Amino acid sequence: LNEALKYNQAILMIDLDTKNKKFLADTYMDHAEILTSQKNFIEAETLILGKALPLYYYGLKDKTGTIRCYDQLADTYHQQKKFTQAKWFYIQSNMLARKISSPSGIVNSLINLAHVKMSIGDYQLALIDFKEAEQLSVKNKYTNKLIEIKSDLADVYNKLGNSGAASSAFSEFKVMKETFLRTIQ
Repeated sequence: LNEALKYNQAILMIDLDTKNKKFLADTYMDHAEILTSQKNFIEAETLILGKALPLYYYGLKDKTGTIRCYDQLADTYHQQKKFTQAKWFYIQSNMLARKISSPSGIVNSLINLAHVKMSIGDYQLALIDFKEAEQLSVKNKYTNKLIEIKSDLADVYNKLGNSGAASSAFSEFKVMKETFLRTIQ
């Protein structure tokens, strides 16, 4: 990660010289993701809020980039167990994804929001988010997301004490995962 950070800093210098706002915003986000991986949350948050988000939101009016900022901030807060902030940013991501009609953005935000709800014990609310994400994933043929969701559904049903539904979701997960792995070999 330290090497990645060093390379990313070099790219950042190039992007600053070229004055390409899109490349610069993307590089800031890459940098923030590395910082988050290193558990350097304050620096990552400062970089997103102070550099990347203003570029995407105001400078570029790039809604997909803005969603990326919201998701990364939410992830940073979730890892720190700042669940209120994490939920707020995932909700912002979800609302913006719905506004621009981005099914993949909606699915990602729903899954992540459900993970936060699982972390705080709101299993029934997490189930609602997972089920909506599942429906959208089926409709849009997001096989990878569907596999992830089936595993999450098994977990949430288990937490809710519904062993039959948990077993069924886990069985579906196993079959889908094995099928997918055979297709990539």
